[in-house]
Amino acid sequence: MAAACRVALERLACEQVIRRGREMLEQLLTVEQQALARARSAGTPEMGRLLAQRADRLATLQVRLLERQRACSNVPEANRSEGVDWLRQSALAGHSESILRYASGQSLGIIEGLEVEEARRFDFMGHPGFAAWQREAPSLLHRMLAEGRPEAAFFLALAYSDDATPLNGLIRDDPVEAAAMRLVLSDFRPGPPSSDPLRGLDGRQRQIAIARHAALRETMSGRTMNRTLLNQATETPWLALSPDAGYTKPPCRN
Repeated sequence: MAAACRVALERLACEQVIRRGREMLEQLLTVEQQALARARSAGTPEMGRLLAQRADRLATLQVRLLERQRACSNVPEANRSEGVDWLRQSALAGHSESILRYASGQSLGIIEGLEVEEARRFDFMGHPGFAAWQREAPSLLHRMLAEGRPEAAFFLALAYSDDATPLNGLIRDDPVEAAAMRLVLSDFRPGPPSSDPLRGLDGRQRQIAIARHAALRETMSGRTMNRTLLNQATETPWLALSPDAGYTKPPCRN
């Protein structure tokens, strides 16, 4: 289903840059100007250099966004809207990157990191694909986890902890499950965890979380965490397709 995922990204990228391109450009420009201002007042030459590099990358991304807008300007709206169905079909077929992208709401026009004015924060709920996403996103992540793919634990650890994103709001907060997911993630990180994965739990809850983790650990025996997959799946479609994204593999191939 890698081909379906790629078609979905191309369509979704066009939908993003045509509908939200101006907002994204304005935000990129603002962050670039902030980075340049900080570079000029940086306390060390090294910090100034790093901030200047960040500003340069942001300027390049603005060019790429404009290029994508031009390339998509003649794509009919009906074709652009096909990205929703392509991504959903690929996710339901079990394609890992498609599951993570679909679950995070990319097919609903949710753009991670884009500041949205208060009046439009819940526009995604009026999307034609909202009801299907609401029904399918949690079950797809849980299926991925049950199949021993640890990348799902990253999304679920956050979803069980708060309601900070639309996906998180779909899944009822559960401190025990959140702790079990954090334990899973700690298995795939070098060195000790930066904080106690079981923080905030009482004795009984700790026992349940540890038992849950043990069962998942057995399911994931021999697996590795695909960090490239995680990074790419959380990248907004138009940016994931950019030649400046910096990945060793194109999207949908992990």
